[in-house]
Amino acid sequence: MDGFQSTECLYKIVDDNVVITACRSFDSAAWIPETIEGYPVTELAPYAFSAERRTEPEGTWTVNGEMYRGDEKELPPLLEGLRLKELHLPSSMKKIGPYAFYNCEKWEKFSSMGVSGTSVPEHLPAVRR
Repeated sequence: MDGFQSTECLYKIVDDNVVITACRSFDSAAWIPETIEGYPVTELAPYAFSAERRTEPEGTWTVNGEMYRGDEKELPPLLEGLRLKELHLPSSMKKIGPYAFYNCEKWEKFSSMGVSGTSVPEHLPAVRR
């Protein structure tokens, strides 16, 4: 499995744009796709990766058959809080909701819009610790 194939995203379509409300993976990395259902992924919802959500995230899960282990169809756990260590955002990302990364304190790698490394780009202050 590589990249996006190891991440499932919970999403909503709002005004012809995709809002990511949560992700799940057996891995500790989140790979957010550029598009879902032909719509650009432009926003991370409030508390998208926070383990301290006040409500359950809503939406539709992207489905990736390679995610499941054998015949068990075991669902991967949510990528939230201390589990999230690596994040890859698409160039289409325009907005990050409040507290999207609340208590995500184990950052190891971040990439966005062709910029990657261990530090967060200045234009995405909501990701900074």
